[in-house]
Amino acid sequence: MMHLLTANKQFILFDTTYKGETTSEFYKQQIGDKETVIKVGYLKNGRLITLDVTNPNTPGHNAEQIEYFYENDFDETKSYGSVGLTFSDTNKNAISKILKSGLQGTEKKYFKDNKLEFSKVFKPTGNNNELLGQTHYFTKKSFWLRLFKKLTTAKQEYKVEEIELDKVFTGLK
Repeated sequence: MMHLLTANKQFILFDTTYKGETTSEFYKQQIGDKETVIKVGYLKNGRLITLDVTNPNTPGHNAEQIEYFYENDFDETKSYGSVGLTFSDTNKNAISKILKSGLQGTEKKYFKDNKLEFSKVFKPTGNNNELLGQTHYFTKKSFWLRLFKKLTTAKQEYKVEEIELDKVFTGLK
């Protein structure tokens, strides 16, 4: 399945690690944003457990890459099942679609004094592609402290950087 990543030389395998029952392969993009890395994790039994697309310019998106696949993730008629995807036609087609469609949405990074405070990631979801936003905080302030500061101080000025996620990974060519 991962030959899709290297077939047209868009990605190259640059590292493989082993931890317990998991083998992780790291592919670096050679066409497009060359900082983009795809991590593919396999269990010893051959099941696909992770497929993470990360880039140092998208810390909020990267924070969302901690989910594991379950056996029936792409079968709407069944519940979760065991950890990891088997390579059934349904699963292969779903993974292929994910890789070919690339990333979608935007990430806005908010800096104060040149330090990343938080980012907001907006991705299309559902049949109507409605934008779903999620905020990721990168400072060690508690929820209550952030709320208190928001209520007691004047509006904070942030430097905002926005990145289109499809510029990071447009999908397999």
